[in-house]
Amino acid sequence: KKSGIGLLPGIELSIKDGQAGVHTLVVFSDEWFNNKEQTNHIQTFLSLTFAGIANFEDENARSNHDIVDTVRELDKFHKDYFLIFAHVEAPKGLW
Repeated sequence: KKSGIGLLPGIELSIKDGQAGVHTLVVFSDEWFNNKEQTNHIQTFLSLTFAGIANFEDENARSNHDIVDTVRELDKFHKDYFLIFAHVEAPKGLW
């Protein structure tokens, strides 16, 4: 913020829809990790959506949830976020 540049916390995950997953960016508000509980809710979400999946950092790992369920799970945290569907018309995109 000092130089007029802000950084937004986010992740890219491969949601289980489609043949190879849908690459989706999830951008979070600071309250996901900067809160009075001192809880990293981003990590909590990742542990939930990739439960039982080893090496979910791998580019071919797909989450346990489809797009609708991913939004439902994110909404349960009652914190601000937004989604960006990466490379929409390319492989692993929305279409």
